[in-house]
Amino acid sequence: MEKTRLVELSLFYAVQKALAIRKTNETPSSSDYKNYSLKYQNISLFFSPVVEVNSIPVSVGYAINYLQGIVIFDNTLSSSDIVKVTYEYNKVNIYDEGKNPLDDDFRYPALAIYEVEMRDEGFELGNSIKEKNGIWSFEVLAEKGGERHDISDKIYRAISEEGNIPIVDYNIAFPINADGTKNMQFNEEIQTIGYITCDSINKRNAGSLGIGDKPKYISEIMAELSYI
Repeated sequence: MEKTRLVELSLFYAVQKALAIRKTNETPSSSDYKNYSLKYQNISLFFSPVVEVNSIPVSVGYAINYLQGIVIFDNTLSSSDIVKVTYEYNKVNIYDEGKNPLDDDFRYPALAIYEVEMRDEGFELGNSIKEKNGIWSFEVLAEKGGERHDISDKIYRAISEEGNIPIVDYNIAFPINADGTKNMQFNEEIQTIGYITCDSINKRNAGSLGIGDKPKYISEIMAELSYI
């Protein structure tokens, strides 16, 4: 993957982290006392879930499918065992700009992240090192105006107020494996190859759109980002 794609993925994970919602001491359901399904899927990778069995925290003897939201124990528990999990999940579905809101599999609330414009600038005359300056769009669609505002505000803060966003080389490793488990080979600190800085940012609420059988609310955040 080239640098622009790595920047896009880095923004994806930064926004995903900012939008995570925490659930505390949830009791997951199970029919076999080995696979325990959480209420929500898309478990956040940036918060280590806390698993308790009979009020005792356990750190081994289970795996977590982060995509499907399932805690999978190595051994079958007893029907009398009480499992509780504290975790964070991602409610917002993140797509690229090519996704059509009219598609059957499009889910709200939704966010599209894409590059609008890119240009290179040298730091000084004759310098071969170029700084990338890009305009990026973060387009939020939600079924409720209040939800649209909440999501937009969190994205705005994540991009503009929380400091430099690391550019991670996902050619080395991704945070999650194909089976939904955490990739223990992933190391953000080692894989960081640069940082994204926000030069300017603005947010525009565009009211509602007549899409499908109910109004959808949209807002757009435009950010000028630079990186080497």
